[in-house]
Amino acid sequence: MIGGTIVAVIVALALLAPWIAPHPWDTMNVRARLKPPSLVHWFGTDEFGRDVLGRMLVGAQLSLFMGLAAIVVSMALAVGFVYIPPIARITRSVTLGLAGEEFIQAARARGETSA
Repeated sequence: MIGGTIVAVIVALALLAPWIAPHPWDTMNVRARLKPPSLVHWFGTDEFGRDVLGRMLVGAQLSLFMGLAAIVVSMALAVGFVYIPPIARITRSVTLGLAGEEFIQAARARGETSA
C-alpha cells in the first residue's frame, strides 16, 4: 500500500509538473546559484541558478516516459518471441504448398532456360 501510494504521488507530480513547478526548469539566474532551500526555491538552486524542484519534476516526466517506453518495447519483443514459431510454421507450410503450383513450376522452368 505504501509503495503504491508513493508511486501514485510521483506519477501525479510528474503529470502535473508544468502547472505546479514554481519556476521554469531551464531558466538560469547566475545571481541565485547554489542557494539553499528557501521559500522562493523549495529545493534550492543548482550551479547555474536553475530551480531544482522544477528540474526534478521535469526529470520525473522523462523518467516515467522512458520506463513506460521500455515496458512497451519489452512486451512487444516478448509477445513477438512467443508468436514467432507458429507464424514461421504457417509461413513455411504456405510456401511449401505454393512451391508445387503450376505457375511456380513454369517460372522455374523459364528461369532455368534463360540462365
